[in-house]
Amino acid sequence: SPSRAARQLMDRSQSSTLEGRLEAMKELAKLSADVTFATEFINMDGIAVLTRLVEGSSTLLSHCGEMLAFTLTAFLELMDHGLVSWDTVSVSFIKKIAGYVSQPTVDVSILQRSLAILE
Repeated sequence: SPSRAARQLMDRSQSSTLEGRLEAMKELAKLSADVTFATEFINMDGIAVLTRLVEGSSTLLSHCGEMLAFTLTAFLELMDHGLVSWDTVSVSFIKKIAGYVSQPTVDVSILQRSLAILE
C-alpha cells in the first residue's frame, strides 16, 4: 500500500548506511511522481525530512552526488503535485540550492534540479 511504502521509505531515507540511504532516495525519486504515494509521504512530514537532508548537507549527501540528485528529484516531484505551498520552503534550503548552482564542478543533474527548484 502507498502508506506502508511511504513509511518504509521514510525510515530508510534516514538510514545510517550510504547504500541504504541511496537506495531509498532512488526509490523515493521514482515513487514521488505518484500522487497517492506523494500524499502519504508528505503527510508523514516527508518534505521536512528531505529539506533537512539537503540543509544539513550531511556528509552522505556531499560525498555522493547521485544521492543528492535523487533527493532533489524526489523533492521536485513531491512539490509538483501542489500539495504543499512553495512558501513553506525555508530560506536556508533555498540558499543551499543556490550554492549548488554556483559551484563550478557541480554535477549536471544536480544543477538542472537546483535550477528547477529556484524557478
